[in-house]
Amino acid sequence: MTEQEQFSPPIAPKQSHTHSIHGDERLDSYHWLRDRENPEVIAYLEAENQYTEAMLTSSRH
Repeated sequence: MTEQEQFSPPIAPKQSHTHSIHGDERLDSYHWLRDRENPEVIAYLEAENQYTEAMLTSSRH
């Protein structure tokens, strides 16, 4: 893994989901992140945590 790849933040994929409330529709591309039991959500959050830890560690040196 290159240094640039190591310090690139993870990008959450978009998955279309439409909320319909009181006749109003709103697109929420990140609704899937609310499913705390989904292995994809867990993997994404772990990647975010690894990125954060790497950034904090590199800034301490």
